[in-house]
Amino acid sequence: MTNSTSNSQVVSDNEEKFDLLNEDGSMLGVSKRRSLVHRDGDCGDWHRSVHIWLFSVDKTSKEISILLQMRSPGKDTFPNCWDVSSAGHVGSGDVSFSTAIRELEEELGLSVNENQLEFVFSVKSSNRGYSPAQGAFIDNEIQDVYALYTPTQYDKSDLKLQESEVSNVKYIPLAEYKSALQSKNDSYVPRPDAYQEQLFEFLESKCGEITN
Repeated sequence: MTNSTSNSQVVSDNEEKFDLLNEDGSMLGVSKRRSLVHRDGDCGDWHRSVHIWLFSVDKTSKEISILLQMRSPGKDTFPNCWDVSSAGHVGSGDVSFSTAIRELEEELGLSVNENQLEFVFSVKSSNRGYSPAQGAFIDNEIQDVYALYTPTQYDKSDLKLQESEVSNVKYIPLAEYKSALQSKNDSYVPRPDAYQEQLFEFLESKCGEITN
């Protein structure tokens, strides 16, 4: 006879773990299961994630476009919301850069080398919310942000979406994305002001380099 409790324990034992951080990003020296990190305590546990922004530039109009993914309905935070092109948590014992490369492969089916990916900044982000999968959540992250310039835009058919993570993708002009965040459009995952400022400054600077 199969014991449902033991089956549940197997799933729990295989659940990915994250290294916990102090608020300044330094390591605490302990790890915790994913399902607990977004739930425990009044303030939540700090942990590291990676964000990768794919962007293209129209050299005639100098318009910047970014690729957004729609988070799948089963995500434990911000399901069915438009988000950064690719993202993921840094697993226990892993490092940021290799996680970023792996997430692009897993979520979008894109293989890139380390010379294509540019580190931009790290920022603290703290969000609270509710999802059917997680219930109430507190998501405290140190987010390492990377950028990937692509001379042409990908068609959806060019990408292999990881259905458990990504339900759709679209390109959006940077100006439109700025407006959505500033108006607090709840179809988009919110970003701290410091995140927005650094991201937009970087992309606009790269646009100048590319079009000159």
